[in-house]
Amino acid sequence: MNIELNLGISIGIAVANKPSTKEAIFKSADNALYESKEKGKNTYTI
Repeated sequence: MNIELNLGISIGIAVANKPSTKEAIFKSADNALYESKEKGKNTYTI
């Protein structure tokens, strides 16, 4: 059985340059993820 599967991925990346809470870092990554989703498939935002 041959199955073709096409995937698209959007990635949000956060960098902690100063002391931050984990919640702040996750929120930054989440914001970057949604920015990537707005740009379209197969993209990343830092």
